[in-house]
Amino acid sequence: MTIRIYCERCGFVFYRGDELANPQEIIRRYGNRCPRCYKPLILDPKKISIKAKQR
Repeated sequence: MTIRIYCERCGFVFYRGDELANPQEIIRRYGNRCPRCYKPLILDPKKISIKAKQR
């Protein structure tokens, strides 16, 4: 199963892989902002969603 972490505003993909990544490290790697739309990145557990891809 592929895991994708992306910006909810512009769709920029921060991470794509088969192993679970630490979202806090990814946010720090990009300086707490999306490099495409500059939206501030905040880890909010209420906004995390897990979806199965429709085939």
